[in-house]
Amino acid sequence: MITMQHSLVTLFGLRGDVDAFEKEIGYVLLPDGIRRYCGPRPYSHFEENPEGTDISYMHFPLNLKTLTKDNIGNERMHLAEGYKPCVLGEKTHIEAFERTNGDLPPRYFAGVKKHLIQDVIFDDFIREGIGLDCSRKFDSMYSPEETTGKNVGVFLFNRPLKNNEGNFLLDSKGNPITKTETLDGNGVRKLIADIENQGLYILAYMLHESYGITANQEWFDKHVKPALDKEYSEDLANGTYGYMKIPEDINNWITNHDWTHLNDGVLPLKTYTKMYESVIQEMPKVDAQRVMKEVARERASRTHFED
Repeated sequence: MITMQHSLVTLFGLRGDVDAFEKEIGYVLLPDGIRRYCGPRPYSHFEENPEGTDISYMHFPLNLKTLTKDNIGNERMHLAEGYKPCVLGEKTHIEAFERTNGDLPPRYFAGVKKHLIQDVIFDDFIREGIGLDCSRKFDSMYSPEETTGKNVGVFLFNRPLKNNEGNFLLDSKGNPITKTETLDGNGVRKLIADIENQGLYILAYMLHESYGITANQEWFDKHVKPALDKEYSEDLANGTYGYMKIPEDINNWITNHDWTHLNDGVLPLKTYTKMYESVIQEMPKVDAQRVMKEVARERASRTHFED
């Protein structure tokens, strides 16, 4: 899930409350943004190794204003052994994050946890929910000399078919009619990018329909970049936001409230909305946990002061 999807699905989970969104979005985007300094995804996404014998982890730094590539090594960090070249990440373990980062301030903790939950659901969606067979993700259809980290993998994708009018073809039970095609790592990267961009457009539609929000590039410039500037160092804020660019055609559709392209993507609209509903249902649970942590902290602080 790209950072723009993380942003909008978080806002939807907050029922369109932009003020609450601005307070936490910096923490929600941090597991992706911090890779600028920590490097491999397994650190900040608590991924197990392919054999399932170990889990990578990191302790997120409390001060994001002074964080650099040079001092991030001061945090507790562990990279499991045995990762292989692959275009897909391994399984994320949220309990490893909770175990390593229980001392984070409640809003910080909740923001990162939201990101990880969102990624877990989206990763499962890609691996199991779109008709993509990932069982040969470490294999290659090329010679050893031609194989790279970007093209590695042999994936079978059951691509939903469309008629000449661009409508998805359905069988008698209402399920999409598909055609199986073989993709390498590059093909899967493109497939996922297409799904993510279309998913961004669909989230913008959901927000406009439910809360009247026009989540175009101007909206991101106004509400996301300043929030990152407030929490991050200048380098981290600019590095994180530099990737948050809506494709021009999609940005125009969102700006003009043109929702006629909701089924133009690789997957039917209802496939996306079902996945997003799963994500959105989990967000209030994290908010409730945050409130409980805040109350507990306040009580502990008051007791300490009285003593």
